[in-house]
Amino acid sequence: MQNAVFGFVASFQDDKTCHSKVFAGVAVGLALHRTISYLRRSQRQSELQKQAEKKRMIRDQARDAFIIEAKKYGSSPDAATHEHAVAVCDMTAQELAEKFQASLSNESSVEDTMRVLALRAAGAGRTLGSNAEELFSEAMEIAKSLDQEPVVQRQSKPLFGVGVSIKDCINVRGCDSTCGLAAKTFQPAQEDSVIVEMLRDAGAIPFVRGNIPQCLMIPESSNAIWGTALNPWNIARTPGGSSGGEAALVACGAAPIAIGTDIGGSIRIPSNCCGVYGFKPTPERISNLGIPAPRPKGENGQRGIVASPGPIARCVADLVSVMRVWWQPYATNKMFQRDPYIPPVEFNESSFSGTAKKTLRIGYYTDDAYCESAPSFKRAVLQAKAALEQAGHTVVPFEVPSATEYPDIMFQVLSADGNMQGFMDGYVASCTDKPLVLMGTFAYGRDFFQLQFQQTTLSMNTSQVQLQQASPGCCACAVEWLHGDNVRWCCACNVWSRGVGDVQCARAWPGARVKRCWTTTKTCTAMQPSPTPCVRCSPRCCGGWGSPARPRSYEPQGRRRHTSTGRALPS
Repeated sequence: MQNAVFGFVASFQDDKTCHSKVFAGVAVGLALHRTISYLRRSQRQSELQKQAEKKRMIRDQARDAFIIEAKKYGSSPDAATHEHAVAVCDMTAQELAEKFQASLSNESSVEDTMRVLALRAAGAGRTLGSNAEELFSEAMEIAKSLDQEPVVQRQSKPLFGVGVSIKDCINVRGCDSTCGLAAKTFQPAQEDSVIVEMLRDAGAIPFVRGNIPQCLMIPESSNAIWGTALNPWNIARTPGGSSGGEAALVACGAAPIAIGTDIGGSIRIPSNCCGVYGFKPTPERISNLGIPAPRPKGENGQRGIVASPGPIARCVADLVSVMRVWWQPYATNKMFQRDPYIPPVEFNESSFSGTAKKTLRIGYYTDDAYCESAPSFKRAVLQAKAALEQAGHTVVPFEVPSATEYPDIMFQVLSADGNMQGFMDGYVASCTDKPLVLMGTFAYGRDFFQLQFQQTTLSMNTSQVQLQQASPGCCACAVEWLHGDNVRWCCACNVWSRGVGDVQCARAWPGARVKRCWTTTKTCTAMQPSPTPCVRCSPRCCGGWGSPARPRSYEPQGRRRHTSTGRALPS
């Protein structure tokens, strides 16, 4: 037998014709395999595209039906131009809840208020692409039932009648948590996540879902199902991500409160981009039950770096209201009772109000020796330092150890399942026509990150050189904005630069001169330091500066407010 085998091998090695046939067969087999794989993938991609289009069409048809129904009450998506609607959209969550809790009159109708918010959100969805699924009709039914509740029962619910936007990756009963993946459409959640359940118990009404990026983890909001979200301050820009739809809805007055999630900035980045307030709680202080991962089955076995749900609002007081609801000491069914992974630590009112008189020792830094901070960010840290010191705390400089190793550690933890295999599974299951940029980041690891950092630094340096050429000795306001937006007025040396845009550094530098109030599209004749020129031009001015080309109907809302309490300040 052994001799026969050796004889066959020897004859095979000598037979060149047999070699050619084998190699030809292997080549044909590989080509056939690739062709079949391509056809299967193309077919799957076509199916998912149709699935995404169907999901989007269902949403749009429901939106149109709601708008037609709302017109019977004299309302429309342009209701934001009416005085009553403007007043409603400008109110904080605290103000809305207090109004509903104090009176049962028609002027304080939850149904009427919800209709205004829903119509504004519908318009924002059309104009800004900020919306995923919309629950307007369901929210109206809930609002009608809340209008029937007595005052005593209302006062026990801190968010009574307040409309809330919920990020598309957080389970809401009857809705898909797509995470931006077409493969996860038409898989509605059977029950609310823990955090949504507690918001409902507090009287809040989920009425819209914010847009997100495909597979999350990206600082923009675009996917093949819901499209691309735009910044309400300037539609040429992104609202950030991954909670970009939430921040856009809050900024344009469509939602008093929005709920997002954050690992590496998914609440904080869009809050910064849209000029609103966002808070990321300490990981695992808020329940993640009912928040699936962007994978076909939603599992997440990685516990080293976990997402933390948190609120987005137009004032700090509303953020606090949400945290009180989640950590409420008076609840009969507390969060740590619903989720055993959550530590039994409740909201500490004495510590929050400062009556406990406990001083802290807090470290701070303005530069981690790896990524240089923009001047505006450094100044914000120093302002926070001064405020903490004024409150009696000890604030000491802190040098970040081994900062260059942190990206490596982060990538290693997030890719511990084999080069982000879980996210790759989600992407492959989606098979959309859009490439997943995230995969390139984690595939190339730190080299890719350093390349992006070098390109950004080059862009900042180029902007600084251009500005200094226009005005020698200038403070380079362009560096205030990471990629170096063009500025027309240098706030340090009082010389015009060669830029072509409106003043972009005005927000960051109190001494900047504002040329145009873009809320009213009027020129500020006084040319006084910001933000007073815009406020003097128009009592409704938002105090922001940017392109006046953005649709006026969905501009960020109006009154100047105290940053902590959210109370309106006099014009």
